[in-house]
Amino acid sequence: MKKNNPLKFIYWPFLTTRAKYLAKIIYPHVKSLKNGLVVGAGNMLVSKYISLNSIIKINGLDVIDMNLTNLPHTIFEGQKIPFKNNSYDFSMLIGVLHHIEKQDNILMEVKRVSKKRIIIFEDTYKSNIEKQWVKLRDVLGNIPEELNMNFALNFNSEKDWEKKFKKMGLEIEYKKSFFNFLRLTHHTLYVLKK
Repeated sequence: MKKNNPLKFIYWPFLTTRAKYLAKIIYPHVKSLKNGLVVGAGNMLVSKYISLNSIIKINGLDVIDMNLTNLPHTIFEGQKIPFKNNSYDFSMLIGVLHHIEKQDNILMEVKRVSKKRIIIFEDTYKSNIEKQWVKLRDVLGNIPEELNMNFALNFNSEKDWEKKFKKMGLEIEYKKSFFNFLRLTHHTLYVLKK
């Protein structure tokens, strides 16, 4: 969402409530770390709330600028992360992997730049019907925020994510599944290490 988008004021209560909720469930997994990268940064509100009362410095990285905070933000082409190996204690991908066609490529890049942890929060599904609903809800929910967003609709089940992580040499340190009664969808939080 652009800072000058008139719909921001309608969406603002939802955006801030969601960001505070996500920050609350992610923070315990990064609170002892110093610097992080949020890939597919979006509006960066989750990062803002994570870093608000801590020493954690978070940089954003995305293919479009939707940053609604004063946190640093870099635009990139979407494939090669423009930072050195092990540049960050942790990286986060919050609701972004389903927007990416080549998920394995970006996950390998995230693994390369992360020293300790990779945090992933993604929509997951338990049935084919739920998968179709998640796709529809994703498009309807994101169009008002940013028309230029890529809608790859590349969703995975928990089982598919776990196969992918294992293949890439990423170990699941923590996993928690949630059901969102407002969206009628499942979400899964993964905390991964190399």
